[in-house]
Amino acid sequence: MKEKINILLLLPTIDFSSPSNTAFYIAKNLNPSKFNVFLGSIRKAKQEAKKRAEDYHIKVVEFGMKSIFDIFVVWRIYKFLKKEKIDILHNFGFRPEIFGGLAGRLAKCQGVLATILHNPAIDIPLDYGKILGAIINFLRKIASFYFEDVLVVLSNDAKEGVKKLGFKDSNIKIVYSVIDTNFLSEKIEIFSRNEILEKLGIPANKFVVGTIGVLKERKGIFYLIDAGKKVVEKYPDIVFLIIGKGPLEEKIRERIKSLNLEKHVFLQNCYERIAEIYRSIDLFVLPSLTEGVPAVILEAMAFEVPIVATEVGGIPEMIENGKSGILVPSKDSLALAEAIGKVYKNLDLAKKLAKEAKDKFEKYFTAEKMTKEYEKIYEELILREKTKEKKP
Repeated sequence: MKEKINILLLLPTIDFSSPSNTAFYIAKNLNPSKFNVFLGSIRKAKQEAKKRAEDYHIKVVEFGMKSIFDIFVVWRIYKFLKKEKIDILHNFGFRPEIFGGLAGRLAKCQGVLATILHNPAIDIPLDYGKILGAIINFLRKIASFYFEDVLVVLSNDAKEGVKKLGFKDSNIKIVYSVIDTNFLSEKIEIFSRNEILEKLGIPANKFVVGTIGVLKERKGIFYLIDAGKKVVEKYPDIVFLIIGKGPLEEKIRERIKSLNLEKHVFLQNCYERIAEIYRSIDLFVLPSLTEGVPAVILEAMAFEVPIVATEVGGIPEMIENGKSGILVPSKDSLALAEAIGKVYKNLDLAKKLAKEAKDKFEKYFTAEKMTKEYEKIYEELILREKTKEKKP
């Protein structure tokens, strides 16, 4: 009987972030007759996310990294790789790429790959600053050259970004990010739209424009608030719901107050049942300055909510302007306001955009489709290694 391929999906931490969700969907959907999978966390895993994995009988391992200077984590990962005879090490994020990649090479795994969820040429400097961002990307380049056999990105835009940093084109593959709508919808109490809005403090008779995301500069929330000021002056029945937390939360609250938008813009820094949000909003807006393949766009597509988004990153590969959503330039609050008004005034257009987006989601962005593409990459890496062994 053919032996299973042993895989470690290694994350900075197991939580509910996009990298963790992607790894979780892979682990959950891999063919159990072919693959034996572990979900690894370099740092301590978040308990709820760890429980989610264990509820699906996914084996979880934590490597207890205390700080970026804890180089002994390489030894701990190495010992695990050897003990469990891991064939494929799949890294998500720069810590796993560097520390896990080194451990994978020392342990002589048959294949080491990394998935980069954003365009590092743009996103890393925005999140960490130019100097630290340049250092991180330099280390990633070293990791890619010496440790990784394959680099997976989520869009053509991201592929061009990693090529600019010096990654080899021949080692780059594109696999679109996805969401698992079964997971999003399961174990959720069903409330009416009015009940959900009441919990959020929003009048039920309003047209609700929603957005979800971490409150960082690259998410463009200030442009959405400025657009909101223009929108409510013309359409007072529109309100905005922002779900998210992050370093800019206080500044965002200050901007809302300074524009006298307290009755029109609602900021909720935490909401557990995200599916309820999509069921209660009339339009989803993503005003980002840069993106990969954002999960929130996929979620809006899956829940058949019309979408207005900025034309950045992988978004134009997901949304066809005028057909499955409306795309606008980034950093343009006027264009954003006009697009919101266009959807508000034409509900038939809103339904058409939402239906087209839902159809596209079901065709291209399912967890099963993504997992099959990764299964193919894993098997190709094993075959490549066996071919090397046979050569004299």
